[in-house]
Amino acid sequence: MSQSSVSTPTLVREINPHRQINHKHVDVHGRWGIYFSHLYCAVGILRRHHDALSWRRGVSRVYLLENAMKALEDVEERRVVKAFIAPRTET
Repeated sequence: MSQSSVSTPTLVREINPHRQINHKHVDVHGRWGIYFSHLYCAVGILRRHHDALSWRRGVSRVYLLENAMKALEDVEERRVVKAFIAPRTET
């Protein structure tokens, strides 16, 4: 068999750089603060016992929207129990 009659197999393969070259550098984990079922139950308790469990009495402090980070810090540091963030001031 002569050299000219031998064919070299060609391997054609596509490369997906997002899966085969790049590596994941960061894992982002998050959590929402409440499940709907918990909120639903809590609202039911407030409705049934509104005379003893006032929502307004549960709020430790009201923060303006521009002070939202301060509200989160105060809750994290346990300076307040329930921080309420007001989306806008009343005029």
